[in-house]
Amino acid sequence: MVQAAARDERVSLDEARARNEVCRFLSDFVAAYRFAAEVLLELNDDDFVETVSLNPPHPGDYDVYALGLASSIALRHGVPACGWYLKLQLQEDLYGESVFLVSLHPLEHDVRRAGGWLRKAGTP
Repeated sequence: MVQAAARDERVSLDEARARNEVCRFLSDFVAAYRFAAEVLLELNDDDFVETVSLNPPHPGDYDVYALGLASSIALRHGVPACGWYLKLQLQEDLYGESVFLVSLHPLEHDVRRAGGWLRKAGTP
């Protein structure tokens, strides 16, 4: 479902830990949303870390993923080819399900995923 929403670019980004983090590397918000959708298309079950519950301003359960970003995607978007941290929630909107990313930024520390450890530098 996440990938279906991403294919249709039904993605929204939290301002602080997603959109603004990505815009440090990209020229504008449109590029940030396109990058986010492409990253979501790369996710698989091995990238899953955990489900967490957040308090306001974004209450609810969110799935956490850590992805070693493919160098081709990093080059195309001008972002670091390293490990990336995602915290997301599927939400219903007028067009069906969309993905809300409350976090999208380079890894700040090593993370244990379902598929094994991902190092901050992006290598398993």
